[in-house]
Amino acid sequence: PVIARPHVNAFDLYSDQLFLVVGSDGLWDNLSKNEVNSIVRKHCKGRLAQYRAHLSLQDDNELFFDDSESDQEEAKTPETNPEMLLAHLAEGAATELLTMALVAHKKQDDITVLVVLFTSILSEFV
Repeated sequence: PVIARPHVNAFDLYSDQLFLVVGSDGLWDNLSKNEVNSIVRKHCKGRLAQYRAHLSLQDDNELFFDDSESDQEEAKTPETNPEMLLAHLAEGAATELLTMALVAHKKQDDITVLVVLFTSILSEFV
């Protein structure tokens, strides 16, 4: 039988929070909160380091928050657009969580994962 009793939580968001992970019980049955936290942080830290190395920039603010109007014609890429970068990082983190949950496979169940990254993550791993 299908039981439609959702888990509902209300909480305050603070400026130092980096991300939010919403997952079905298939995720939480296979990975602990600490494992999920570690996987998302490790993925984002590694990918942000790769972006910085690729762009040879020391300061994320130079990359993402340049107010000049001259580059508006440039194609948007994850490297030049913070929203795209956050979406790219979130997709990769969700894929990593899904993969790790499938590998752990403690319980057989559907696995749904949604990762929401907050802009604070862009400056966390400088």
